[in-house]
Parts: sequence; structure tokens; C-alpha cells
Amino acid sequence: MITTSTALTLHLAALIGAYMVAAGIGGVIAPKLWLSMFDDFRAHPGLTYLAAVLTFTIGAILVSLHHHWSDPLASLVSLFGWAALIEGLIALAAPQLLLRMADVMLKFVRVFAAITALFGALLLFAGLTGSISN
Repeated sequence: MITTSTALTLHLAALIGAYMVAAGIGGVIAPKLWLSMFDDFRAHPGLTYLAAVLTFTIGAILVSLHHHWSDPLASLVSLFGWAALIEGLIALAAPQLLLRMADVMLKFVRVFAAITALFGALLLFAGLTGSISN
């Protein structure tokens, strides 16, 4: 059983895990939809900007609320927040760079989506079954 120092870590792990499972399943079931979404980002800079602002905001909130490196699960949750914040900043400053990076991932969209779902399932499980250490 996973133990962590705060209940917030467990809650965020479960929520991030659920998000990753849903996104991963979507990518496995409908990879063309993922490809189409990135085509939309390329065609509509305003959409890319809004997604960047949202990604940055989610990352900033996670980093502000959860900056714990006390155990592996807390570190993963904190790392997810920092990754979202940095991804949002890159998307705001250099969206084409981020889209080029996504092109590599999109060549293996089903594999990437399956890995995302699997990792999300592990986080979800940890968040739902973990306990708080004293």
C-alpha cells in the first residue's frame, strides 16, 4: 500500500489519474481524434493560446497547492503540476516548438495513449487505496 504525507496528495493523485485514464482511453479508441485536435491547434492559433493559458493555470494551481517532495507519490503529483506549468509556458512562448514535439508523440499515438492510461490507472489506484503516514 502506498503511504503519503497528506490527504491532498491522495486526492490529486486520484484526480490526475482519472484524467490520464480518460485521455488515454480516448487516444486508444479514437487516435484520429487526437490527430485532428492537433491539426486544429495548428490551424487556429487562438485555440492554441487558450489551451496554453488553461494548461499554465492548472499547473500554477497545482504547484501553488501541492509542492511536496516528501515521498514518491507526492513527488509525482508535484512533478505533474510543474510539467503542466512548464508546458503552458512553452505553449504561450513558442507554440510551434510544442507542436513539433507533439508530432513525435503523434507518430505513436496509440502506444502513447496506452502508456498514459496505464500510468493514470496506477496513479488512480494509488490515490484511492493509499493512506496517510503519521
